[in-house]
Amino acid sequence: MKRFLLGMVAVMAAACCFGQKKVALTPDLVIDGGYLSIERHDLFPETISGEMDCEVSNDKLHENLTTFMFFSKKAEVVMEKEDKLILFCKDIPVGTDNVSTPVGNFTRSKSEVSFLITIDISGRGYKYEISEMKINRRVDRVDDEYFATARREDMEILAGTGIVPGLMHFGSIDLPTKGEPNTVHWQRVYAMQAERNGYVNLVCREGKTTKGLKSSWVDKVKRQDDRIASEMRVYDQEYQAVLDFAESLNSKLTGEIP
Repeated sequence: MKRFLLGMVAVMAAACCFGQKKVALTPDLVIDGGYLSIERHDLFPETISGEMDCEVSNDKLHENLTTFMFFSKKAEVVMEKEDKLILFCKDIPVGTDNVSTPVGNFTRSKSEVSFLITIDISGRGYKYEISEMKINRRVDRVDDEYFATARREDMEILAGTGIVPGLMHFGSIDLPTKGEPNTVHWQRVYAMQAERNGYVNLVCREGKTTKGLKSSWVDKVKRQDDRIASEMRVYDQEYQAVLDFAESLNSKLTGEIP
């Protein structure tokens, strides 16, 4: 019996020592999935075009367009020549952001989209083309000090968007806000990705082992992931806002809605 008890003590001691074994930190141990690698897929083409057949006269099309312009408040005619019109659709709000300030809380859009719509009326229908699409996102920043510990591939991808890492300074930098949608979006996302993955590498370096991993570090990585996910959602919403505006315009011009 004594020999059995001594054996059990030895087994428990070995198990305890094994449980306390220090395991080197890796990105997968910092956060589930480890590094973040987002594949680029552009949503915005240079133009979006279509052709509509309708059972209304050209005069009725012009009348419907005038009514649409009056109620939309977001479009204005920049050129009108016979049966060709060019509309400028400006600052269509996208998404909702809740903001807290010392004087109260309020909501605002996360982005705005602007574009031109060219309408060519001919026969009993018309062609339309959406072009010169631009976005205007809210100001956001990244800490480029984490670029120093980011993966080489993250920095190469970032450089491919037009942001040259060598021109960065160590500190907080503003991300692009205005311009061509695909360019602005991927510059922001890949800057955030480089910051995030660089921070994960820094955590591995500072924590060294799983025992040195702090919950506050993990929480920060999760917040970075949430911010990137929000950017991706806004990108989808921006593109959908353009399509929705065109659908609303077409519905009004063809008389499908009152």
